[in-house]
Amino acid sequence: MRYVLCILVAMVVTIGLAHAGEFTGGVGDCQLSSFASYCEWEPSDCTKPPPPSFFVTDAESYNEAVEEFNSYLANVQAYERCVTDEAEQDIKTNAPSMIADGAKKQIDDASQEVQRTRNDLESMRPVQ
Repeated sequence: MRYVLCILVAMVVTIGLAHAGEFTGGVGDCQLSSFASYCEWEPSDCTKPPPPSFFVTDAESYNEAVEEFNSYLANVQAYERCVTDEAEQDIKTNAPSMIADGAKKQIDDASQEVQRTRNDLESMRPVQ
């Protein structure tokens, strides 16, 4: 009976993960144990936008770079909403805390990249 219950739980989790975020980590397959987790949740339907590259030589090109940054920022915010929505759906259906932790890491990484990109852009501001 215990063996059958384990198989049923594994089937439910597998079916639930079929259209959900992905678990990555460890060498080879993702491994979960009561002692340690070598897995990290990542969204499967969200694509993080790449940061723009800036080439600033004057005020006009700086203003264009600011527009590019603002577009990039809007795309990152959409990505973060996508990650949050997918994570919330996975949490509702799958529940491991690693989903919430993985979503937080993805959002934190994207936010840090935005800050680095903003700092790069600000360092190119022409002196007036």
